[in-house]
Amino acid sequence: MRGYQSRWVENYKVQPQLKAVGPWNKDGPEDELNRAYFAEFVEVVGKALHSGTFSHQGDFWQFPLVGYVNPHEHPHC
Repeated sequence: MRGYQSRWVENYKVQPQLKAVGPWNKDGPEDELNRAYFAEFVEVVGKALHSGTFSHQGDFWQFPLVGYVNPHEHPHC
């Protein structure tokens, strides 16, 4: 989640290590982590919008989850 409003980042983040970013920490480690997370999120959303079923193994997101055994066959993964 990109953004500088701490109240929104703290309420809606799904990764506990993400922090609000803004002019006070621009180009610092928190900003770089936030930007990398957001870029991977956009990649996942793009895959989801253009594929019926997809897989993704990234730094923040894994679909399917590592070790997950799907009870139904999905030959397109």
